[in-house]
Amino acid sequence: MNILTQINGFALLAGLLVSAFIIVSLRSKHLKVTFRNYVILLATFPVYYWWFSIYDGNVSALLREVAIGLLFIVIAWLAYRLKLPVSALVLSFGFVAHGVYDFLHFALFEMTVAPTWWPEFCGIIDILLGLYILKILLTSKAQKLET
Repeated sequence: MNILTQINGFALLAGLLVSAFIIVSLRSKHLKVTFRNYVILLATFPVYYWWFSIYDGNVSALLREVAIGLLFIVIAWLAYRLKLPVSALVLSFGFVAHGVYDFLHFALFEMTVAPTWWPEFCGIIDILLGLYILKILLTSKAQKLET
């Protein structure tokens, strides 16, 4: 079966719109504030999988998702603790890695508690935010990063 026939276009479109909303909403004149906002956002993303597990009443999925989610919380913490521009690279990596995790979630686990539309929705948000952070880092505006 072709992977393009399996993609939920509506979830993908909704994710694109939410990505645009997040990018516009989290803009700040101060780059450090912008990155701090994204650190907080990345640290909260694993909680969705925790809620899906709790809602489903699946304790083994909850334990698995907490263990995996803690990795992304550690990445967010590292991004918070490190100085720019390294913190932005870590943050970008964290978002893209979480997006890849979203897209592979159903392939990795036989029993998943996430809704079937979740990989496209959350995955595209994560990847676009990670790429956006990388874009900010690489623009001439980012050359004036505080050290």
